[in-house]
Amino acid sequence: MTRDQDRLQQVRLLLTLEGIMEHRAERQLRKEVRQLATLVEQSTSPSVMLLSNVNDLVETFRPTWVKLLAQHYAITGRAFSARIFARLVKQEKKAFRDTFTSAMGRFISKWGLEKARQITRTTRDFVRQLIVDGVGEGLGTREIARTIRDQLTGIGRLNPKQRSEVIARTETHSAAGFANRESLRAVDLPGVQREWLAVEDA
Repeated sequence: MTRDQDRLQQVRLLLTLEGIMEHRAERQLRKEVRQLATLVEQSTSPSVMLLSNVNDLVETFRPTWVKLLAQHYAITGRAFSARIFARLVKQEKKAFRDTFTSAMGRFISKWGLEKARQITRTTRDFVRQLIVDGVGEGLGTREIARTIRDQLTGIGRLNPKQRSEVIARTETHSAAGFANRESLRAVDLPGVQREWLAVEDA
């Protein structure tokens, strides 16, 4: 396989995996925005208690993100490690796979939890800001809820389509890069060199 063929194969794999994650992330983000809008709409007044209730609801989203990310990292890790093992090792040994699996497990546990925190924190902060801005403009809870729901189709920081694209791209590339590095470390072949291909140039 030539360098260009390898690059094309890697890009196709990244795009496929990004598409899978993007779909799942968008579906979850849409669900969250709807739930948050309903919570705000059903509130009697935009108060400190409402902000606390938003915090509580957003906290319930975190386990879902941990699960989504863990699954995606595992799928991405397997796909990219398989590429390395197939290209560099004539016969994959159990020791290679065990070493890689252990490293990938640590990545999933640590990185998945941190990224889930970041994603839910972002959701919480954006919704809280919409509430604070709405109160500042003299809006009631129904109007603020409408503003939150408008994020589903409009351009805004909570827009699920836009956020899911960023999440999918970032998390797929992070997991793929980690899987590549750890696969190479697991096979421990002398003379293997890695090349960073950031852009389509020499």
